[in-house]
Amino acid sequence: MPKSKTRGGAKAHKKRVQKRTQMIKAQKAKAEREFMEMIQRAQQEAQEAQEKEAQEQEIENVVGVEELGDIGDGLEL
Repeated sequence: MPKSKTRGGAKAHKKRVQKRTQMIKAQKAKAEREFMEMIQRAQQEAQEAQEKEAQEQEIENVVGVEELGDIGDGLEL
């Protein structure tokens, strides 16, 4: 007896293939969703780090200007 007859024939084969295809599509969608979340999370963290660095730079600039103002008070042009 051929193997196809013991496994249910063409109809059963088609059903197995459809089930496998659906499973593959679901896994692919899940992996894509997780990848996009990971990318968004990394992008958000990078943006937050950049904003924090900009704030620190701004604070340093303000402090630097104040120090220059103190030094420049003694100078007359």
